[in-house]
Amino acid sequence: MSCGGDDSSTTTTAPASVSSAEQQSLDLTDVIAESLDAIDEFGAISFTSAEAKCTADLVVRAIDGGRLIELGAASGEDLTQMVWSPDERDLVFAAVEQCVDLEDQITELFVVDGADPELAACVAELYAASDVLPEALFSTEPDADLDGRIDAALRSAVADCS
Repeated sequence: MSCGGDDSSTTTTAPASVSSAEQQSLDLTDVIAESLDAIDEFGAISFTSAEAKCTADLVVRAIDGGRLIELGAASGEDLTQMVWSPDERDLVFAAVEQCVDLEDQITELFVVDGADPELAACVAELYAASDVLPEALFSTEPDADLDGRIDAALRSAVADCS
C-alpha cells in the first residue's frame, strides 16, 4: 500500500493560486473520499479515512474529471455503482489495490465466516491475485457468468491451499 497517513481529515484546502481544473480535481477527490469513507462496504471491502483519501486521489489522477462527473462522482455516487469501461474499472481497481490491503480484508471475511486463519490467508492471496476480483468488486448487475467465475476462482484457491 503506497498511501496512508492521518485518518483525521479528508478535506483538502487548495492554495489561492490553483486553476479551476486543479480545484475540480481537489473537490472530486474530497467527494469521492467522503463517499468511500461513508459506505459500510465496497463489494465487501471497507475503507479507513486514509484509505478512502488515497483511493480517491489515485482515481482522480487516473480518470478525467469530466468523465468522473458524468458518472456521478461529484454527487457522491458509489464507485461500485458507476458503469465503468473495462479500462476504467482496471484503473479504479488499481487505485483500491494500492491503498487497501485487499488480501487482509478478504482473509478477515473468510475468518469471520469460520475459515481457518491460515487457509483463509492462502485463499485470500490467490483470490486477490485472480483476474475475477476487479470485476467482482465493480459488478453492478446480477451476472450468473461472473458468479460462476467467482465460485471457480474460490474453489481453485481452496484446492490449491488445502
